[in-house]
This record gives sequence, structure tokens and C-alpha cells, in this order.
Amino acid sequence: MLETIQNDPLADFTPIDLFTEKHKDKLKPSQIRWLARFRKQNGLAESGALVIVSRRMYINEPKFADWFASQRA
Repeated sequence: MLETIQNDPLADFTPIDLFTEKHKDKLKPSQIRWLARFRKQNGLAESGALVIVSRRMYINEPKFADWFASQRA
């Protein structure tokens, strides 16, 4: 059972509302909504960090962290 959990391919995906709550000390909910709204323009969609399934958004946390770190000005 433990092996199954560790190899779960969906483990890195978090619904955007839970992601927002989890990281509210780093990003405001309005910032995350803005990033999601303009995902094609800012590269978030292309990075694979944001996935939409049945009208619900999910964040791939490791890919989001990589994308976020690459946004240095």
C-alpha cells in the first residue's frame, strides 16, 4: 500500500483553491487567480504547472515551483 502512495502520478496535483490556501503566506489568492487567467501569456500553461480537467484547475506543485523560480526579473 505504501508503495502505491509513493508512486501516485496524481500526488503532485493540488486543486487551485487548496493550493491558494496552502500558500497564502507567499501569494495572495488574487495573484494566483491572475496567473491562472493569463496562463497562456505568462507561460504557466506551457510549463505544465496548471492543468484544467472538467472546468476545475489543478496546480502541479513541483512544476509551479520551477516556473515560479524562472520568473526572476
